[in-house]
Amino acid sequence: MKKFPAKKKGFFIYPLLVSLIPLVILYTHEGNLSDIAFELILSLLPVLLLVWVYSTTVYGIEGPFFHYRSAFIKGKIDILTITRLEVGKSLWVGTKPALAKKGLIITYNRFDEIYVAPLSNSDLVAAFIAINPNIEVVYHKKE
Repeated sequence: MKKFPAKKKGFFIYPLLVSLIPLVILYTHEGNLSDIAFELILSLLPVLLLVWVYSTTVYGIEGPFFHYRSAFIKGKIDILTITRLEVGKSLWVGTKPALAKKGLIITYNRFDEIYVAPLSNSDLVAAFIAINPNIEVVYHKKE
């Protein structure tokens, strides 16, 4: 399987940093050990979820299939069913196994869309075109 790492920059890092604030507050909190342990576990849950998403987001191509994974979101798309790629645009609603903006909106089947943000949009587009040269590629200007 040829892997395409995810672009890991942009807005995603800020929620991760904000989720660490309760840990700092707990560090200065005084109370019995069982209360502090319970609060610490509850405070760590969002941090662990964000770290899980951050560390498992990856894309790959194996045969005629495009595989994507981001924590609990995973799936595969037959590249021969892809009809359109929009490069440099972000999808605000829908399936988004991505951590950054200005990635690829992949339109496949008839009305299905998914947003991915690989480290290099051009490498992934070239890999798609090599398998299915009938894909319409639309480039959006940088703003």
